[in-house]
Amino acid sequence: MILNIKEHEYILEKARSGDFTLSVNISSSESMFLHSRYDPKREAQKRIAAIPEKKYKAIILFGLGLGYQLLALLDSLHEETHVIVVEPSSVIYDLFCRQSYFENTKKRKVSFL
Repeated sequence: MILNIKEHEYILEKARSGDFTLSVNISSSESMFLHSRYDPKREAQKRIAAIPEKKYKAIILFGLGLGYQLLALLDSLHEETHVIVVEPSSVIYDLFCRQSYFENTKKRKVSFL
């Protein structure tokens, strides 16, 4: 799926793992993947596992993407931890809301800005 929004073109495609990944064309000759092209869930789990201490009252996550890091973070945090997600792109936020796992965030203390 290709979405043309303002100056950027977002491309939603399948990664090798079968999960979706997202890239953005930042110029006519350059694009950037927001997630792994191979296994975005595994990539997110590895990044979150690298955070040493996970006993926080609140955490701010800047950038949502398709939500893989948010979900990995929620799996690793205490249920009472409040997660504040700052996503400046309404397009990316809308793509995340269309994913089936969006419902999982409604059961936790998650705020979206």
